[in-house]
This record gives sequence, C-alpha cells and structure tokens, in this order.
Amino acid sequence: MLFLKKVFLHSLLVLTTYFMKKVPFAPPRIDKEVIDEVSAALASGWITTGPRTKALEKEVEKLAQVPRVLCINSCTGGLELVMRWLGIQKGDEVIVPAYTYCATANVALHCEATPNYGRYEI
Repeated sequence: MLFLKKVFLHSLLVLTTYFMKKVPFAPPRIDKEVIDEVSAALASGWITTGPRTKALEKEVEKLAQVPRVLCINSCTGGLELVMRWLGIQKGDEVIVPAYTYCATANVALHCEATPNYGRYEI
C-alpha cells in the first residue's frame, strides 16, 4: 500500500506540475443558458445537494462507465477525500508544488501529515 501511495502522489505531482505549465487561464463561459440554469437552481431551493446534484452524478457515472460517482464542492475536498482514502496520516510526508494555492498544503495538515514544498523539474 505504501508503494501505491507513493506512485499515486508522484503521479498527482507530475500532472499538477505539467498542467500548471500548459493550461492558460481562461475566463468562464457565462451565457444565457448558464444564467438560466443557475437561476433555476436558486429558485429550487437546492443550492448544495439535491436532485440536480444526483442527476449530475448519474450522468457522470454513465459517461465514465463507473458504478458510483460522488460530487463534492471543491478540489480541496477532493484532495482530502483521496488522502484519507489512501490512509495519509500523522508521520507521512506529502510533496506539494512550491507554486500552489495554500489549500494544497492545508489538506496534508488536516490529515496530520507534513507538507513538503518541492520544486521538481519534469
């Protein structure tokens, strides 16, 4: 399991570093269709979980051909979920990019691990 953790975390670091170099900032697309969908969600009273979230999870299950999908509210939540699933805990060291948002390292701290700000070239 330790080897799997190291491989996963190394892969995550490599992908994060790669995409930070390659993906430029792009403004969000906010057209009438998006505004109408947001307005409908607000009017429904379900702004976190609920029928729209469940519908999205079902749609992603079909698209990804997986048995179960769980929508969460942020990358921070996803990182913590994965670290806890991998068993990251006190005494573990998590390598995070030196150029990142603070939440990347904070998640390691929430799991009582030690963040290591590395600078690595691919």
